[in-house]
Amino acid sequence: MNGAPSGPETLVREVLQGLAEGRYVPGQRLVEPDLMARSGLGRSSVREGLGRLAALGVVDLVPHRGATIRLLTRRAARDVLRVTERLLGLAARQAAEAVAAGADAAPLAQAAAEYDGATAADRPRARARFYRALTALGGNAELDRLLPSLQVHLIRAQLRDARPAGMGARTAVVAAVRGVAAGLVGGTESGDTWQVDREGRVVARTLLDPARPILDDAAVAEVAALARRCAAAFAMPQDIEWARAGGRLYLLQSRPITTLADRPDPDGVTTLWDNSNIIESYGGMTTPLTYSFARRAYQAVYQELVRI
Repeated sequence: MNGAPSGPETLVREVLQGLAEGRYVPGQRLVEPDLMARSGLGRSSVREGLGRLAALGVVDLVPHRGATIRLLTRRAARDVLRVTERLLGLAARQAAEAVAAGADAAPLAQAAAEYDGATAADRPRARARFYRALTALGGNAELDRLLPSLQVHLIRAQLRDARPAGMGARTAVVAAVRGVAAGLVGGTESGDTWQVDREGRVVARTLLDPARPILDDAAVAEVAALARRCAAAFAMPQDIEWARAGGRLYLLQSRPITTLADRPDPDGVTTLWDNSNIIESYGGMTTPLTYSFARRAYQAVYQELVRI
């Protein structure tokens, strides 16, 4: 026998690691065909893996909608923080005891230094490496198993509003600082801020130095347009990180605004779904020929109905 993880366990580890590294975020849907293609697993293994993630409290399984990475309420986030605080304290104490007994603390020190020097984009990976080094030093296999399942709820959970109160639903917010934006992303630094409507017009601005704005209106509109393109590509409002260099705009990261995960895109097209007794008309198994005929017939009928 070998120690290789099973197919379902491979998927569980991939999702947990992806959450720790920011590749998955709370509120994101996990589509089975995408997971199958990415992992090389069969449908039954993917479904079993999603069931295990649901048992861990990492995903929610909703009938007819599939799996979605769990969104924590503020109360749930506080509860997880309380548990994590105790477990991390235990991990730190056991690591200290191991060092006192002669264990090598160099890997942990290196992981801590890498975390301190990490950029905002690399910080989730650096954090995960630090915690793995901490539990490995302490040698507690249960902590190594339990901590990741708790941390993933917190690392990327964004329990915040998508925009300031009173701002229009179709308004994009652009914030910028000069140089590296780690402080802006982390919330410890303020920058210039603009509000851009759907047509690309700047409708409001807050500048640290009105005589010396960081971006002109054309550049601000370009950033807002990029955010909207990302939202269209992922079918969900996005919080993007970007940079400008040499007169060019670069996309660094795009992640869903989790508080809007289950809400319709205000800039999207309104779709009206109607049963219209189609199930009664075409009961049982529908062949491709019947489906193609019914689709064309109903399309023509309802187009004419709308014209009337």
